[in-house]
Amino acid sequence: MADHPGRLGLGRFDDALATLDEAIATARANGLRDSQAIALNGRAGVLFSMGRLDDAIDAGRRSLEIWAEFDNPHGEGGATDTLADACRRAGRLAEAEAGYRRAIYLHHKAGHRAVEAVCLWGLGDTLQDLGRQEEARKCWHQSARILRDVHLLTEEELEVLLGQDLPQRPDPVKHF
Repeated sequence: MADHPGRLGLGRFDDALATLDEAIATARANGLRDSQAIALNGRAGVLFSMGRLDDAIDAGRRSLEIWAEFDNPHGEGGATDTLADACRRAGRLAEAEAGYRRAIYLHHKAGHRAVEAVCLWGLGDTLQDLGRQEEARKCWHQSARILRDVHLLTEEELEVLLGQDLPQRPDPVKHF
C-alpha cells in the first residue's frame, strides 16, 4: 500500500483526504494521469484505514483504470495490492484472491521482491479465509523464503515460520 498519513498512524484522515483530493484535481487539470492514479491509490489507502471499504474499493478501481493506460508494473502493482487488501477486508474474497495474484505478478515483474512477499502473505490469508489451508500455507512459506532472500528475515526466523502450522505474520509483513 502507498504511504500516507493513515498508514503511518497519524490519524489525520480528513486532512489526508483533502490533500489527496486536491492532488487528484490538480493532476486531472494538468493532464497528469499517472499522478492522478498515484493520488487515487493514496486515497484508497486512507479510506481503507478509515474502514470505508466501499469507497476504498471505488478509489482503487479508478486508480487501476488509469494505470491500464500505462505499462507501469510498479504503479499498477501498488494499486492492485491496495484494492486486494480492501476487497479482503470487505469479504470479497474472490476479488481479493484475483487481486493478490495479479499484484504478485506485477511486483515480481517490477523486481519488488519484498512487496511480492507481502502480497503472497495476503493471498495466503485470503486462501485461509476461503478454507484452502494447504494453498495458504504454501503462499506463506513462499513469502517467508522471499523475505529471507531479500534479507528481511534471518535463516532462523525462516525455519521457525516454516515449522508453524499457522505461521505468525512476520514483522516485515506486519509493518508494511
